[in-house]
Amino acid sequence: MTYNEFIHPEDRSFVQNEFDRFRKNSSNQFTCEYRVVDSSGSIKWISEITFPCRCDDNLEYHGILLDVTDRKMSERTILEKERDISILYSASALASESLDVDDLLDEMLMEMEDLLDITAGGVYIINPEEKEAVLRAYIGPRGEYPENIHYSTVENMFDNSAGTPSGPLVAEDTFHYQGQMQHKKYLLFRLYSREKIMGFIQLSIPLNHEVSEKSLQVLEHVGKHIGIAIENAQLFEMTQRAYEDLKHLDKLKSEFLANLTHELKTPLISIKGFSDLLDKGRLGELNEDQKKSKFGSCT
Repeated sequence: MTYNEFIHPEDRSFVQNEFDRFRKNSSNQFTCEYRVVDSSGSIKWISEITFPCRCDDNLEYHGILLDVTDRKMSERTILEKERDISILYSASALASESLDVDDLLDEMLMEMEDLLDITAGGVYIINPEEKEAVLRAYIGPRGEYPENIHYSTVENMFDNSAGTPSGPLVAEDTFHYQGQMQHKKYLLFRLYSREKIMGFIQLSIPLNHEVSEKSLQVLEHVGKHIGIAIENAQLFEMTQRAYEDLKHLDKLKSEFLANLTHELKTPLISIKGFSDLLDKGRLGELNEDQKKSKFGSCT
């Protein structure tokens, strides 16, 4: 096996570019960390330290290869934990600060784009009356996700039935997009609020990206935080609409009473005026029967 074959295929260009830069700069030491594939097919991380040496006017390179797989795995675990904490913190902060559904979902997707290696993503909110899921927030190329997903009562992927997986799902799919067949890998997790499914988030991830079980558990918690925030925001919107409706009804009541008062007051003023004229004899003397009558005695 040659030196180049020893290096992991995805790292060969990187190592070659680093080595070319080392030779061009005539440096005294070449250091680089990269992956290798051993004879059993296992992938390991190697730290290489190489020195140039002149021997009989020939330039030779002598180096040391150190197995740093354990350190790299520890670093990766630490980074994943830091990322998971950041995602949970962002979800909790956004859920507690925002009462606008669209702003909340846009912010959450942007946070995930920064923290996860995703190429596109969409957030769907379920409308149970229309039996559809509506795309409310999106990042990435337009057209990859449909605006609406309709479903039947029998084939309802959004219910809480025992046969429906409740945790995040990772799946691959092939579809036709912009005249070409595309192969994609998706990560989907639901948005819960008190056991009620409010919607779901679907993320497009690279085909070679592996999602750990711990990350899936974190995303499940994120789904619960965002689901509760969505329900709270929807309740706030409903309260606002109810308040505006009450204000409109109060305005209609005031207008009705004002019109009613005006319509009753106008003829009563005229009646009282004529009653005063009759009582004072301005329109002629009244006989005794007229004076005794209710109309004639009005003042």
